Amino acid sequence: PQFQNSEHIIRYLVEHGISLEDARCFSTNGCSQVAPADSSCTMHMSWINLPLCIDLALHDGVASKTGKRLGVQTGDPRNFTTFGEFHDAFKKQNEYVARRQLWHDRLMDRVRGEEYRTPLSSALLPGGLQKGRDFNRGGLPHYKIWYKKDRGIIPAADSLMAIKKLVYDEKRVSMGELLEALDTNFQGERGEEVRQLCLVAPKYGNDQDEVDRMVRDVGKFSAGVIMSEKNIFGWPYAVNRDGQAWHFMAGKALAALPNGRKAGEPLPDGSLSAMQGMDRNGPTALLNSALKADSKESAAAVLNLKFSAPLLQTTEMRDKVARLTDSFFRRGGTYIQYNILDVKILREAKRNPEKYRDLVVRVGGFSAYFVNLSPEVQDELIRRTEHSMAV
Repeated sequence: PQFQNSEHIIRYLVEHGISLEDARCFSTNGCSQVAPADSSCTMHMSWINLPLCIDLALHDGVASKTGKRLGVQTGDPRNFTTFGEFHDAFKKQNEYVARRQLWHDRLMDRVRGEEYRTPLSSALLPGGLQKGRDFNRGGLPHYKIWYKKDRGIIPAADSLMAIKKLVYDEKRVSMGELLEALDTNFQGERGEEVRQLCLVAPKYGNDQDEVDRMVRDVGKFSAGVIMSEKNIFGWPYAVNRDGQAWHFMAGKALAALPNGRKAGEPLPDGSLSAMQGMDRNGPTALLNSALKADSKESAAAVLNLKFSAPLLQTTEMRDKVARLTDSFFRRGGTYIQYNILDVKILREAKRNPEKYRDLVVRVGGFSAYFVNLSPEVQDELIRRTEHSMAV
């Protein structure tokens, strides 16, 4: 099941210039892209990879996995004397990457309007027939809700927190040692020691104020950069943080991170989901972390929770989940969805797929048949924390 907070959605749309009437009659495209009644949101989206900006800040603008310069020169972090210097370097990389991506997107959008026609969609969406114009060429009544997506906020914030604690506050690892461990994918005895220190550093999802505030600050800075840019029709971009399978795709292209994640491994599955297995204090702690992270600058921020199927067989336990969801929204949460599964069944389905062809799971913002997923995605689903309502 999937739940969206309509009060937040309506308020968000109105803040972006939509009338209250059209905001109340919103529709949802895909998993979480809300559109007002008088104009469809656009689906020409790109994802801005914030953990990549951590890697760029660690390597003076060079992506360590490919050796390509994708960012701006911010200096050798071994020469930084305070966490503030590193944090500033990260923000510079974030801003550079985001503005560069949006510049590229505008080029594509202009070419799309010139070369690509969508007659059926343009005839059905508001404004197209009245204007006699394709929606890629300005046929919609307005383009106030044109989403861009900044993803990987959680691993970026977790990585910043690990650097702050291990390198600067506690001085348990030098920046040189951290770079050596990351660049070798935590190989060797010392590399594994550093990885374990990174893994036990404070993680989002456990109701710990400092790291939760770090998530909030990263998200608001990133969204501020996006919303300061305008689309080809002159309207500021809006922000939406979805699920999909971006976490797996992006993880494949990323080097090791200071949060303890190894190169090539998936990122957290949703925009507000914790790192796999790191939300260890129960569902209430995870939701408290999500509320402190805020994310109200986004139309939605996908949060996934996993409960075991046997746990929810009684009316009492289902009522608990309903009350948990209601409380989350009343306190300002924007979006939540549940995987109600049994890890034992997932493992069995992986071994004997012919017996479980009807098993449906939620991957990110979308659902899929478990047996049709790649083994790597199946394993990532199995590794996610399975929460108990007894906590």
